[in-house]
Amino acid sequence: SVESDDEFGKTVRAFNNMLYEIELDKKELIQLAYYDPLTKLPNRRMFSERIELELENTAREKGGKIALIFMDVDRFKQVNDTLGHDIGDLLLKEFSKRLQAALPNTATAFRLGGDEFTAILSNVANEADVVVVAEAILEEFSSPLLVAGETLAISASLGVVVSDGNDTVNSIMKNADIAMYRAKDAGRGNYQIF
Repeated sequence: SVESDDEFGKTVRAFNNMLYEIELDKKELIQLAYYDPLTKLPNRRMFSERIELELENTAREKGGKIALIFMDVDRFKQVNDTLGHDIGDLLLKEFSKRLQAALPNTATAFRLGGDEFTAILSNVANEADVVVVAEAILEEFSSPLLVAGETLAISASLGVVVSDGNDTVNSIMKNADIAMYRAKDAGRGNYQIF
């Protein structure tokens, strides 16, 4: 009967709509799980998975190298405390934009949380390659930001580690962190190689 065909059509449509909704929900959950809502950069969870994978791949390829750049925004707490979190958020958004602009296609930027960011550089030939990227990042931050009528000088301290893959996630992170604190001690707005 015509009636049952129509009912069947409705059921199929309802089912397809449901599948579509599920697909959307899945995309949204992946966004929430792996991306930072503020900067839209991949987050700490995605970073942890990626760095582990990159280290494994690099260890397998003889002579291959990977680099990790660990960075944070200099005097970020001061901006947040004096100008408020809204300005702080705008600053982080702008920071991530400039960071991405400075990176080559072989690199991925991540926001770990707060004002902590990292970049993973795959297939690095040598240290000089990484120095070029570190300098490009610092160059991106050489011009001040105009945020909500405030002119903010922005700089970052960068810790750089080049690895042949014989690192654990913990050791490469620790070394990058040490290098970053050396950059802070050296007056901020610079990079140090571990």
